[in-house]
Amino acid sequence: AAALEEGADMAELIDCIGYVNVSGQIFRCHRRSGHGELDMLDAMKESCNPYFIHLGLEAGGKKLLDTAKRFGFGQKIPLADGITVSAGTLPSEGTLQSPAAVANLSFGQGELGASPVQIARMIATVVNGGYLVTPKLVVGETIDGSVVNRGAAPLKKRGLEAETAAQLQAFLIHCVMVSDGQNALPQTTTAGGKTATAQTGRFDEDGSELEHGWFAGFFPAVNPSYVVVVFSEDSGFGNDTAAPVFSQVADRILALG
Repeated sequence: AAALEEGADMAELIDCIGYVNVSGQIFRCHRRSGHGELDMLDAMKESCNPYFIHLGLEAGGKKLLDTAKRFGFGQKIPLADGITVSAGTLPSEGTLQSPAAVANLSFGQGELGASPVQIARMIATVVNGGYLVTPKLVVGETIDGSVVNRGAAPLKKRGLEAETAAQLQAFLIHCVMVSDGQNALPQTTTAGGKTATAQTGRFDEDGSELEHGWFAGFFPAVNPSYVVVVFSEDSGFGNDTAAPVFSQVADRILALG
């Protein structure tokens, strides 16, 4: 989003050789042999770290940070009285003077921390034409059990330009509907979304790093009705662990009518 709003060329090809050197620090792609030449659409589909590091460095740390804040990252979310979603963490603008820190933020690592609710809010912003939604647990209040006072509707707040949101939505649809081996595709509807695999820095007794699996998506693909985020703790690749759950949730919701 930050790069698109800075005028990034979606057709630009970047050659992923499996790693990128940023000011002497090596950042590796999950495909150690590299992806070869990728444009923005393929980089999204393949989750190519070096491509997004390139985009992030082009956009700059301040633009990345500003865009993250517009998505609601780094902000607490009041869901109901006494129930608040953690603000998570964002690097400071000072930290992002370091190109390596910008590189980390560009593909979701470093000092970035976010909850599943915040990720759901991000996806909802993309599919709501760029407007930041305000999630809540309470629909309203009732005295007689039938008439519900929903209260004042929250003011709409623009997080992204509508054109940027539409382009990101198209990318996410491509990731589910076109990608080979994508386990998030429901049987009964269309969808869009993205897998993620987050390193934790913790290791099991065999020395293998524990990783969180994620899938964040929406369905149907056009005029979505639902956003669903699946967080699979310490369980490995998102496409293996979280994506199938998204598919099952989507199919079950639609089966309920």
